[in-house]
Amino acid sequence: MLHRDKEYVLTWNAADHAWEARPIRREGRRIVPLAPDGAAGRLPAVFPDAAAD
Repeated sequence: MLHRDKEYVLTWNAADHAWEARPIRREGRRIVPLAPDGAAGRLPAVFPDAAAD
C-alpha cells in the first residue's frame, strides 16, 4: 500500500511486466531507499481504463 506522506521511485520490472514503487528519502542530492527490495509495492502493468482510450 502506498502512503501519501512518503516519496516513491517508480521502476518498470520488464521480467514481471509490472511497475514497482519503492519508498525513498532524500539526503541532499542523494536518494536513499527506505526498505529492502522485497518490500516494493507492485502496481498493475496496464490499467483497465487506459487500454480503452
